[in-house]
Amino acid sequence: MSFIEIQQVDLHEPFGNKFGRWSRRFILSAGGIFLITGLAKITSSFGRAEILDFADPIFGISFRHVMLLVGTLELIISTICLFGECIKIQAGLVAWMASSFAIYHWGRSFIGWHQPCPCFGNNTDLLHIVPATVDLIIKWVLIYLLAGSCFMSFLIWKHK
Repeated sequence: MSFIEIQQVDLHEPFGNKFGRWSRRFILSAGGIFLITGLAKITSSFGRAEILDFADPIFGISFRHVMLLVGTLELIISTICLFGECIKIQAGLVAWMASSFAIYHWGRSFIGWHQPCPCFGNNTDLLHIVPATVDLIIKWVLIYLLAGSCFMSFLIWKHK
């Protein structure tokens, strides 16, 4: 195998065939999750839900602006996950975003804010889903993203 062939193998399947396929599937699923949640946040930010005009307890700006900013970041990360080629950057971005969400949710709990996350604004009403159910789903998705990105980070570190 020449040097160029080794680089191509490392780029697309850095952990061998089995883990390479798993890591690619994880990154694609994370990209899909960020695409869906990013679009939901952006569309919700233009909604009329009363909570959108309240100040976020962590950032001190309106939930509407927080959702617009975070939704845009999620769409950028989604694009990188779905169309990028560098698994290290993709895994790092997923880990960064997932850990940021975890810290945000922990911070809300720490200050005594126990209401469901208004991440989807009016979309929960449109889909006839109870906000507490959406909040629980979001927490499980967050666990999936954190666990998967931590596992990938470990594999990347071990591969070095």
